[in-house]
Amino acid sequence: MRKVSFFMIAAFIAASCMFISCADDTSVLPEIPIPAASPSIRFYFGGVEQQNNATKTVKVGDVVNVIVNYAAPGQIGQIDFKVGDASDPAKTSGFQTTTIDEISKEITFEAEGTVVITTTILDKQSPTLQASFTMTITVEPNTTPLSIAKEFTLTYVSASQTNGANENKDIGIKYAVNTNATTARFEIIATTNKFVPLTKAAFDAIKVKEVLAETYNQKVGAEGVESFTRQSDANFQAYYFISKVGDRYFLIEMKSLKFSPGNNQAVFAYQE
Repeated sequence: MRKVSFFMIAAFIAASCMFISCADDTSVLPEIPIPAASPSIRFYFGGVEQQNNATKTVKVGDVVNVIVNYAAPGQIGQIDFKVGDASDPAKTSGFQTTTIDEISKEITFEAEGTVVITTTILDKQSPTLQASFTMTITVEPNTTPLSIAKEFTLTYVSASQTNGANENKDIGIKYAVNTNATTARFEIIATTNKFVPLTKAAFDAIKVKEVLAETYNQKVGAEGVESFTRQSDANFQAYYFISKVGDRYFLIEMKSLKFSPGNNQAVFAYQE
């Protein structure tokens, strides 16, 4: 009988200890706040995804499609999209919207300079949350290099010459006559515009078609000529000029002039 009592007492004590231990384990842990997710922007320039603060180079006249995808943890509160001239804030244009989550816009780069595209999104449920994206585009002149230089030779035989060897109608120049024993005159062909003389420095500075045309059109009114003369052989000096035929412009260097009875030859090199 005493043994049974002893075992019952021992079991009661063990159960009491377990109850106390379980009570200790029910303590409440502090809550850890989960930060709100920020909105995000995916930006595509010409179909290629870009990183924030990306830079690109385009040419004047280029048209590029820009796509901007917006993602927000709540509902979009407001979107700002702007395209601006970095040198003139007054030329910035854009819009605000709250109704779309993607923008697809074609941008035409009309002039040289720096264009900045910025876009910002605000989350409606958490107005303090926002994301922004900036891209800077350098717009360069849309230029075309001149062609590789080619040579041609005009051969003067006599004033009654009819074989056409003294003319280049494509370039618009004619070896007209030898005015004396050491001098020749070169003229425009009637269907062409005037020649525009150049210094060697001005000649060397022209590398692209756009500058060639611009130089001719700026100078032809005041400086254009219908003819020029050069001395031959040891007295020869190079001559630099522009010729225009139709809508084609030619940058020309006269390289040499050699006299020989019945075979006077002038050599030219040109780029277009």
